[in-house]
Amino acid sequence: DRDGKYQLGMLAPSAFAPLARSAGPMLREEAFHLGTGQDGLKRIIQGNRVSVPTLQRYVNKWVSTALDLFGKDESSTAEWGYVWGLKGRFDEKKQADKTGFDRKDINDHNRNLYWDEVSAILNKLNGVIAETGREEKLIMPDIKFHRSIGRYADAKHTVDGQEFSGDDYDAYLKSVMPDEKVEQEIADIAKDNDWIADKKLPDDAWNIKAPVMR
Repeated sequence: DRDGKYQLGMLAPSAFAPLARSAGPMLREEAFHLGTGQDGLKRIIQGNRVSVPTLQRYVNKWVSTALDLFGKDESSTAEWGYVWGLKGRFDEKKQADKTGFDRKDINDHNRNLYWDEVSAILNKLNGVIAETGREEKLIMPDIKFHRSIGRYADAKHTVDGQEFSGDDYDAYLKSVMPDEKVEQEIADIAKDNDWIADKKLPDDAWNIKAPVMR
């Protein structure tokens, strides 16, 4: 969903009016999905049933996967899409008065914006973890980790971005991403109702009166 937000954000400034107009409503829908997901992660942490190392494994998997969705680092397709006015940078309004950027690097520009945003979200979630009395923290996987597209495609890097020096990279990946054992652990935890904290509702949630339709 967050990648979708970026893809739609790149289409919002499109010179093709029907495309630009359709991006706004879809971005509002994505905002709902993102809010639901982020609140869900917060409630899972508050439930204190899923360990931080287990959460980290899923962060490692899905962040690295999402980074690939932005495409090649140097893309002629993205460059010509920009030249023809079909799509722009996610932060095009902020960047509009700046010239001289590498148009082939648009995908990587947006990818780094995504990385920064998710990193900030993890920092907020670490605050929630601390509130549960745990000292562990979630870390943002390095942008070079477990990549299949771009300049780091198929290169062997650790979660913190160091070159892997061992003999079995597949075994290393299995140790830092969800495997069958971890997935079974999650399935077992989810059988109980307390695996996720209840959603907090406003104190007057049940006193809200629907407007009378006339």
